[in-house]
Amino acid sequence: MDHTDVSIETLLWECQRLRAVEAVAQSMQTSQDLAVRCETALHTLNTCVPAMALCIHWADVEHKTLHMLAHVACGVGYLANMQQIRLDRAGGETWDIQQCQSVLVEDLVAAGSGPLDIEAVSSALPGVRSYCCVPLWFEDVWEGTLLAFFAAPLAADAREVVILSSCTSYVAAALARERPLTHLTREHRRLLTILDQMPGGALIAEATSGTITYINAMGAQLLGYPEQSLVGKPFHTCSDAPAENSDDLRFDRPLCSWNFALTRALCGEGIHAQETLVTRRDGERRFLLCSSAPLPEADGEVREALLIFQDISSPMQLDQQRSAFVALVSHELRLPVTVIEGFTDLLLLLADQGQALTESVGKHALDTILQQCENLVHLLDGMMDLTHLGRGSLSIHPTMIDIVAFLRSFVEISLRISPSARIDLVVKGLKPDEPLQGLFDEGRLKQILHNLLSNALKYSPAETEVELGVRWNRVRPGEILLWVRDEGIGIPEDDLPYIFQRYYRARTHARNCDGLGLGLFLVKELVTRLGGHIWVTSHIGKGSTFFLRFPLQQR
Repeated sequence: MDHTDVSIETLLWECQRLRAVEAVAQSMQTSQDLAVRCETALHTLNTCVPAMALCIHWADVEHKTLHMLAHVACGVGYLANMQQIRLDRAGGETWDIQQCQSVLVEDLVAAGSGPLDIEAVSSALPGVRSYCCVPLWFEDVWEGTLLAFFAAPLAADAREVVILSSCTSYVAAALARERPLTHLTREHRRLLTILDQMPGGALIAEATSGTITYINAMGAQLLGYPEQSLVGKPFHTCSDAPAENSDDLRFDRPLCSWNFALTRALCGEGIHAQETLVTRRDGERRFLLCSSAPLPEADGEVREALLIFQDISSPMQLDQQRSAFVALVSHELRLPVTVIEGFTDLLLLLADQGQALTESVGKHALDTILQQCENLVHLLDGMMDLTHLGRGSLSIHPTMIDIVAFLRSFVEISLRISPSARIDLVVKGLKPDEPLQGLFDEGRLKQILHNLLSNALKYSPAETEVELGVRWNRVRPGEILLWVRDEGIGIPEDDLPYIFQRYYRARTHARNCDGLGLGLFLVKELVTRLGGHIWVTSHIGKGSTFFLRFPLQQR
């Protein structure tokens, strides 16, 4: 080949290089997304540089990481191993990010090591033999790298390396222009990720129309709306005024609606940790702890506001229940104490005046005092058992007893305390005077039946009868069934699933009789600890029946 042929070949190659540079420059100057521009530039380069794959990574110097922005791979799939490259772990050595020269690994087989992990490169690109890494510098800032992988060994002065190096300035300039925007985008995504993962609600609203521009999933759940239906909707259209005080929510101070905190923030005034109330679309009320802050622009004008809120319904309701419980205890204690004090004063007055005490008056006074003392003991025992249940220290001491004889004795004592009561004992499955031995905690069983029988008498008309029954089935000799049946006011069907909950009182009961709402809760806990099961059937105006099934253990 003579000198003229060499000059023509060089000239043609130079024209090819310049065309590649011009095409890359034009690709990077369009108005498209940076990733799209970079991918277009890589396709252009690939027509001039027959590489297995071409990649552009932008540099995160602070975290010593390269992030893939665009890639073109011929005949291979997604380059998963190349999405992120750790500069301090690449090839097992620290990659000097201050280098200005291209890095060329001419032959992977012969080199054995390099800036990139050879196993990762071979896994991503089977058959690769060499690669070139060209740094992308703009002025004094390293913006990223251009990586090219080849199927054959490559010399340091290869034309492919020259073409790649010639195009880097345009790509670096484009990365430099986009870096502030990319940083803002990353920070925006990072902030949204934080808000999305918050355990409480987060909402951002625009100031002019109050339109919700963002709400996380927890926020939508707390407000009771689908997430997608809230974005783009004025926040005041999905908020309700605080509901009036009702039986199930008792307020010791006025509460504002949750959107009040957001309105204040849109006016430029933030609010910290304010208790508010939301009435959800389904009618459920929840307490929210809200904090809000205005989001001013650079000129100081507030165009958006942020609201952070969390559900505090459980602790608030617990606090309300505690207050209500203290009030109920005070009332329940005051009533028997007042009665005892009244009859004691009467007896003392008669004694001071020297008046004779008739047998009927004395007996009535003493019976009343005894009954009120029993009520006090019952109340205090229930409170102590509640404390033991909370600590897990409730004691059970089973002994062998005759359950039929126990029930007869229990009825006799109950009639002695309440002579006007009508209590009928029913025994099924046993012969007359046949004993039924079993292992029970006599004191706890008496406590259970006392609660149920007291309720039956309390909520039944005086002329009606209360039935206490026991049944033993020879087909299933390992268990017994007890029941307490009354002909009283009954329990509403809606209340039945909740009557064994702590502090719960059925609507028909709460208005008619005193009580703490602890009796049936303690009954269920005691029955469970004795290995039994309790359930109830009831009809309004006809009465209720509480059933108890216990294992009949012989030892």
